[in-house]
Amino acid sequence: MSIASEKEQLINAVQSHIDRLVALGGAVEVTERQGMRVVKMAGEACPCGGTHVKDVGELTGLKVTKVKNSSGNIRLSYSVS
Repeated sequence: MSIASEKEQLINAVQSHIDRLVALGGAVEVTERQGMRVVKMAGEACPCGGTHVKDVGELTGLKVTKVKNSSGNIRLSYSVS
């Protein structure tokens, strides 16, 4: 299997998971820990400095466009329509 094909499969798997979470909806919780803003949605929490919706269900039209693995860190690019 080619690397391009593996990336496409990964993008499709991530997109499927995102679509399922958006369909389920759920509150987005924003807290502060040790001076850092932490965002929790769909059971996952991570530090973040961006803006966020109040409910995961508001993310309709989110499309994963690219996956990049750099030094063990996976970076997703996406668009929202």
